[in-house]
Amino acid sequence: MYICFYGRAPAASRIRSIMPANADAPSDFPFRSSFHSPSTHLLSRVGQQAKTAALLCAGVWVLTVTRISSAQSPSTERLIDLDEAIALADKSSLSQIAEAEVSIARGEKRAAKTIRFNPTLSLSAGPRFSTPTSTDLEASLSQTFELGGKRRHRTAAANARLRASQSRRQRATQQIHEQVRRTFARAQLANLRVITAKEAVEVAISLRELTDERLQAGKGTQLEVNQASAEVARAQAALLATEQAYEQACYALSSAVGEPGHIKLIPAGQFKRPSPVVLNESSVLQTVRTNRPEYNTFTAEREASQADVNLEHSKKIPDIALGATFAQEESGINIITFGLSIELPVWNRNQGAREVAQAAAQRTRALTQQAEDEITRQSLIAYNGYQRARQAVEAFDRGTRGNLRANLSLTRDSFEAGKISIIEFSVLRASFVDVELAYLDAIDNELVAFFDLRLALGADTVIQ
Repeated sequence: MYICFYGRAPAASRIRSIMPANADAPSDFPFRSSFHSPSTHLLSRVGQQAKTAALLCAGVWVLTVTRISSAQSPSTERLIDLDEAIALADKSSLSQIAEAEVSIARGEKRAAKTIRFNPTLSLSAGPRFSTPTSTDLEASLSQTFELGGKRRHRTAAANARLRASQSRRQRATQQIHEQVRRTFARAQLANLRVITAKEAVEVAISLRELTDERLQAGKGTQLEVNQASAEVARAQAALLATEQAYEQACYALSSAVGEPGHIKLIPAGQFKRPSPVVLNESSVLQTVRTNRPEYNTFTAEREASQADVNLEHSKKIPDIALGATFAQEESGINIITFGLSIELPVWNRNQGAREVAQAAAQRTRALTQQAEDEITRQSLIAYNGYQRARQAVEAFDRGTRGNLRANLSLTRDSFEAGKISIIEFSVLRASFVDVELAYLDAIDNELVAFFDLRLALGADTVIQ
C-alpha cells in the first residue's frame, strides 16, 4: 500500500492505520527502509520528512499568492476630466497608427529623393599565358544616370503621398477627439438617468412606508401595500438597468481613450447641454470645404497618381551608364578606356506600365470625386438630423414637464390626503418618470446628432 502526502504531514496514528505494522513497503516506495518495522522512531522520521515537504509547499503557495496580488491593479476606477481624456486619446494606438503612416510616407519620400544607382567598381587580375608568362591588372568605374526626369517625378509622387498621409492623420485626430467628447458627454448623461431612477425609488419606498402606516391605522388595505411593494420592485429594477447603462458608458469612455480593459473612467463634472448650432445649408457646405482635411487628401492623391503617370512615361527613355577602365600589363603598358552603355528601347518602351498608371489615375479621380460628393451628402444629412433632434428636445416644454421630484412629491401628498387612489398614484408616478426618461432620451439623441454634425463639418473651432 502507498502513502500520498498532500502538502501536510499525516499523524503517526494515521500512518499506522494505513500500513499494517507487519507489512513491507513496495520495492519502489521512497521510504521503504523506514517501514521494515513499526517502531515509533522510524515513523517519526517519516513524519519529519512530510513536515519538511509541507513547509516547502506552503512557502511556494505564499510566494505565488504574493506575486499574483502585486500584479493585480489595486484600483480599476478613477475620475477623469475631458482635457485629460483627450490627452490620453492622443497617445492611444489609433493615434500611433496614424502617426506611423506619416512616418512611412516620410521614409518613402527620402527613398524617392535618393539617387537610385550607386557607382560600380570592378577589379580584375590574371596571368597572360605566353612566353614569358605575364600578369595583367584591370580596374573600371561606372555610374548609371537616370534620364527623362524619373527622379523628379518619383519625388513629386512621394511628396503628394506624404501630404495625403498628413491630412489623413489630421482627420484621424478629429475622429478620435470627437469620439472622446461624445462618450464623455453620454457618460455624464447616463449619470443623470441614474439620478432620475434613484429619485423614483425614493418616492416608491416612501409610498410603501405610507401604505404600511395606513394599514396599521386601519385606513388602508393590504391591496394598497401590495401595489406599493410592486412599485418599489419596478423602480429598483429600473434603477439597476440605468446603473448598468452608466457602467457601460464609463467603460466606453475608457475604450475611447485607449485605457486597458480593467480600467473604468468616471467623467468629472456635470452634464452640460451643447449650445445651439446656428447654420444654414450654404454655410454648412462652405464650412465643409474649409475644415474637412479629406479635400486636401483627395487633391494630394490626384497629384500623386498624375506623378505616377509622368514617371511611367519617363521610363520609356533609357538610362545611360558611363564608365572608365584602367588596365596595366606586366610589360609596363598602361591602357585607359572610356565607355558608354545605353539600353535600346526596341521592344519594351514601358507600354503596359504606362497604360496601368493612366487607368489608375483615372480611377483615383473618379473615387475622389465620389468621396467628395459623399462628404457633402453626409454633411447635409447630419445638419438636418441635428435640427430635428434639437426640435424634439424643445418639444418638451419644461413648464409642462416640471421637476420630477416635485411632481412625485405632489402625487404622494395627494395620495396621503386621500385625493387619489393607489392605482392613480402608480399611473401618475409611471407617467412622470417616463416623461423624464423620454426627455433624457431626446437629449441623448440631440447629443449624438450634435457630435455627428461636428464630425461631418470638421469644425472644432466653429461648433463648440
